[in-house]
Amino acid sequence: MSLPGSRELEREKLLLAEALGSQSRCPYREVLTTPALTGKGATSLLLECVPFAKDTLPSSRRGRYSAPSRTRQQAAHEQHEHNSAANPATHVPLADMTEVLPNDARLKLRAQFDGLPPDQHGRGWNDLWSQNITPWDREKPSPALIDTLKDKSHIFGSPFRQDLAKPNDPHPPPRKRVLVPGCGKGYDVLLFSSHGYDAFGLDISPLAIERANGVLKDPSLATAYPSSLNGRGEIKFLVADFFADDFLAEIGGGDFDVIYDYTFLCALPPSMRPAWAKRMSQLLSPTGHLICLEFPLGKEPKTGGPPHGLTAELFEQLLDHPGREVKYNNGGYVCEDRSLEKSDDALEKIDRWKAERTHEAGLGRDHVSIWRRLRR
Repeated sequence: MSLPGSRELEREKLLLAEALGSQSRCPYREVLTTPALTGKGATSLLLECVPFAKDTLPSSRRGRYSAPSRTRQQAAHEQHEHNSAANPATHVPLADMTEVLPNDARLKLRAQFDGLPPDQHGRGWNDLWSQNITPWDREKPSPALIDTLKDKSHIFGSPFRQDLAKPNDPHPPPRKRVLVPGCGKGYDVLLFSSHGYDAFGLDISPLAIERANGVLKDPSLATAYPSSLNGRGEIKFLVADFFADDFLAEIGGGDFDVIYDYTFLCALPPSMRPAWAKRMSQLLSPTGHLICLEFPLGKEPKTGGPPHGLTAELFEQLLDHPGREVKYNNGGYVCEDRSLEKSDDALEKIDRWKAERTHEAGLGRDHVSIWRRLRR
C-alpha cells in the first residue's frame, strides 16, 4: 500500500539523485532510500541534513531544491513526525539520520566502489587508505582467530612440515606456509608467524603494505606477538593481486598449508565470488586448510557493500563447485543447488562454530569455518 504523496516523493528523489550523480553512484543513495523519508518535505529534510547538496544541482533546479529556511525545516520535521506516528515500524529519529550521511566512514566505503569496475578496485582501496578511511582496521588480530589457533590445534597440527622431516637430521623440517589475502596492516599475518608459521600477507593497496611493513618495524612487536615454543616464522608482505600468479615466484610458489579469509570475500563484488572459490582451491595444498571467519552474517545482501552480506549457504555453494556461477534470489541470497555432486576440486567443511570472541562488529553473529580438499 503506497503512502499519500509517495509518487511525488519518489519523483523528487529521482530528480535529486540524478542531479547529484547517477542513481547507482549517488553517495546519498542511503538517505534517498531511507524508509523514514516518506511524504512531502522529505527532500527538504534531506537538504537540511546535507545543505551543501544544493550546490551540485543544475541551476535550473536550485530554486526548487534550495536549502530550507527555518520554516521549511520545521515543516520537514513535522512531516517526519507525522509519518513516524502513522508508520512506527519505519520510524528513524532525526538525530539518527547522521548515521547514513556521507561523512560516515561506512557510507564513504560503500560509495567508493558503487559502480566502480572490479579492475579499478585496487585504486579504490588505496584511495581509502590515503584518506585514513579504514573502518575495517581494528589495530589487532581477530580474537576469533586467536582462539581458533589455540583451540583447534589438533586440526592444524605442528607448524612444521613433519612429512618432510629427515631421519637423524638435527635441523627442523620446513615450516608450514600461510597466506592471508587482503591482509591490510597485517595483524593476522603477525599472529600466524608468532605461532611458528611462515606467513605471507597480500594486499592490492601499496599504502596498506607500506603500513604493514611499518607495523613490522615496531619495537613492541615481540611483546604484542610473543613467540610460541616453535619459534617465530618468516613474515613477508607483498603488494599483489590475489587472482594473479605474479607474487608466487617471490614466496616459493603456491600449495599453502593454511589460507585465512577475513573481510576479504565480503570486500569483493559478488561477480568475483566464483573466482575467489576457484583461487582458494588452486592455492591450497592437498593437506592444507582454509579458515574462513564469516563476516558479516545477518546483513541483508541487497543492501550492498563492501562489506557485502554473506551467509553460510553462500560459502557452501561457492566451495562445493569452485569457479561455478551461483544464482541469487531477489533479496540477494544465494539459491542453493544440491542437484550436482561436489566437483573434484571442491573444498569440504570439516568444522564450523560460533565465535565466542571476535571484533565488536561481529559479536553474536560471526562464525568460523574450516575447510580442506574433498576426500572421496
